[in-house]
Amino acid sequence: MEQQIIDVVKKVKPDYSGEVAADSDLLEVLGFDSVNMLELITELEEQFKITFEDDDLDLDNFKNVKNMTQLINKYASSKPQ
Repeated sequence: MEQQIIDVVKKVKPDYSGEVAADSDLLEVLGFDSVNMLELITELEEQFKITFEDDDLDLDNFKNVKNMTQLINKYASSKPQ
């Protein structure tokens, strides 16, 4: 899942040429702005077929790949099989 999220991050920010690590800060290291964050959230929802609850739309949840993995795992574990 982590690699899928990294792929989405790279899709949203194609001009970033550095490595995207699990703990790379999207705002400080990758230079994400509010438009990038909205696009990221939309792409993640489409990729993983989930809809984030309003309470989860907190910047800390999308600060890095590690936090996004934890958040998406929460949704994946609550999906009916």
